[in-house]
Amino acid sequence: MLTIRLDIERIDYEKSVENLLPKLQEQIRKKAAPSDWERLVLLLQKDAAPIARKLLQFMSVAEKDALIVWLVSSHQARYAAVATEHAAEILGKNTVKIGAFQAKDLPGTRMELQARQVEIDYQALLRSPVLGDGIASGAARLALQVMSPAAMEKQGMAMLNSELVKPKLLSTLSDGLRKAGLVVTLRDLEFRTETDTVHAGTETETAVPESIRTAVIKAVAAWMRDTL
Repeated sequence: MLTIRLDIERIDYEKSVENLLPKLQEQIRKKAAPSDWERLVLLLQKDAAPIARKLLQFMSVAEKDALIVWLVSSHQARYAAVATEHAAEILGKNTVKIGAFQAKDLPGTRMELQARQVEIDYQALLRSPVLGDGIASGAARLALQVMSPAAMEKQGMAMLNSELVKPKLLSTLSDGLRKAGLVVTLRDLEFRTETDTVHAGTETETAVPESIRTAVIKAVAAWMRDTL
């Protein structure tokens, strides 16, 4: 399987949190025994988003990144479906399937997104209109069809990482993520062989990490001091 690494240029934290909080509230409502923190999020109702936007002003970039990572993890099944749907717009129906979606907090102030467990139908890729009449036509197409699976994957990855495909795929994935609530500008993407395993998530993984609870409490305290 493959991984699509999505390099982030910019994140709109406020709009992303505003978009994702109502979806998180929907998930919490389905829980039989929500935590105290989750009940507070529900009690805030429509005020949760404007309050969250205010608290973001008192959080560091690292804390905001951690919050986005958690929110994406809580919705990764939906993001995997969105990424699959939008990739298909460029590569063709049933050409690509994405099993999991992750956000990774990298050292410093960097964060990246990863579409994981990516399966590519390389025969379908050869018929993809995005390739046009270039490498995937005529004798070149025939040669690719008789390659071994390993050689086919190598050549297929070269096609997917090419300047013919990558800009179009980058644009449509950016649009898909924004429609799903994560407002980011993507700088680059890369297809690469998956070297570790990841289990696809569900839409119920909403347990709040201690680090985020601490960051929110600190932000609330800073906000209260600021209003004195």
